[in-house]
Amino acid sequence: MATPVDLTEEKDGGVLKEVLREGEGDSSPCEGSTVYVYYHGTLEDGTVFDSSKDRGEEFKFQLGVGQVIKAWDIGVASMKKGELCRLTCKSEYAYGEKGSPPKIPPNATLFFEVELLRWSFEDISPDKDESIQKRIITKGEMYSNPKDLSECTLHLRGHHNGQVFDERDVTFLVGEAVLKDVPEGVEIAVQTMKKGEKAEIILKGKYASGPKIPADLKEVSYTVTLHNFEKARESWEMDLDEKLETGEKDKARGTEHFKAGRFNQALKYYERVHEFMKNETPTDEEKLAKRNALHLSALLNMSLTHLKMDEHLKCIANCEEIIAMDGKNVKAIFRRGQAKLSIKEYDDAVEDFTKCVELEPDNKAAQSQLRIAKAKRRAQLEKEKHLYKNMFAKLSEAGADDKEEKPEEGVWTNKESSGDSKPESA
Repeated sequence: MATPVDLTEEKDGGVLKEVLREGEGDSSPCEGSTVYVYYHGTLEDGTVFDSSKDRGEEFKFQLGVGQVIKAWDIGVASMKKGELCRLTCKSEYAYGEKGSPPKIPPNATLFFEVELLRWSFEDISPDKDESIQKRIITKGEMYSNPKDLSECTLHLRGHHNGQVFDERDVTFLVGEAVLKDVPEGVEIAVQTMKKGEKAEIILKGKYASGPKIPADLKEVSYTVTLHNFEKARESWEMDLDEKLETGEKDKARGTEHFKAGRFNQALKYYERVHEFMKNETPTDEEKLAKRNALHLSALLNMSLTHLKMDEHLKCIANCEEIIAMDGKNVKAIFRRGQAKLSIKEYDDAVEDFTKCVELEPDNKAAQSQLRIAKAKRRAQLEKEKHLYKNMFAKLSEAGADDKEEKPEEGVWTNKESSGDSKPESA
């Protein structure tokens, strides 16, 4: 049996490890990895207090984030796939002075046999389907991460089975990585990184695609080093003149993305303009006019973008914010009508398009949409009428079948009492 190794940084004997069976390969799970283990836990007197092995159940947890006792975070991080080891865990690295009643007494030293079955790296995919996984190679500095529109400078190296297919230094704004042929999955991963951090990013499924990635691959890896990033300035960091200037640039940039069909990117810019303008109330008339125009333009562009993305409720919310400011804004009323039409709220759609025609009698688009909305409303009413007609017909048939009442058990009907049947003798 191997000599126990002290795994603690302080070398205080708090976590001792004996390898009972060697594992495979050279790699071990890292912080954030999801690990799958069997374990068998005993007290110093040999009493078993828990055993997933005996239950035949795998136990999984995320490594290094405090989901388990400290001794496990330390011990399992040192293991290889398939390895079986014995961990001796002092109470300071387990359940401490209080223990974990009723099975684990105070100040208890615990003994675990742990088998590392497998692990996956940290799952950072939006759908939590392991399509984007991350392994930290070198930890970064400080605590902040890049956000939308932050300018990031990084080195990336795309590889598969030892073959490099993409290696370069690149700078991009978060939300615009596509313009630099950086895969979406890498852009998502960068937003979890810190300055100076180096990480391996594993991309699968839909994220394993991009202009630089060979088309036949279903899984690829990128080694990414985030050299630096500069966050986009926040609203509170600017005065009104800076907000107006930046807002004009953002609006133009958003429109470039919109025309190219990059609606998510366009929305980021339009939303930022809205954020800049919504609480500004300048006393200078010229600046007030510029502010109002920018704010209205941002909301109108947001409503149109949400409409293009089939996000109809968000479109309606944008339009109603505009209408609250300007009850005669035909574009907002029209787009709300389009969104209402798409979600089959035909009465409301007819009302909106009617209002548009009243405000602009020559508006051919509104006239056309009004005819469509009325036709769909008629079709819906006919369908409901037919449905109710069939429902009432079925109810009538059921009523006809029930006209002749059947006697309840133990009850005489008029027919029985007037016929040949006689009551039973007393």
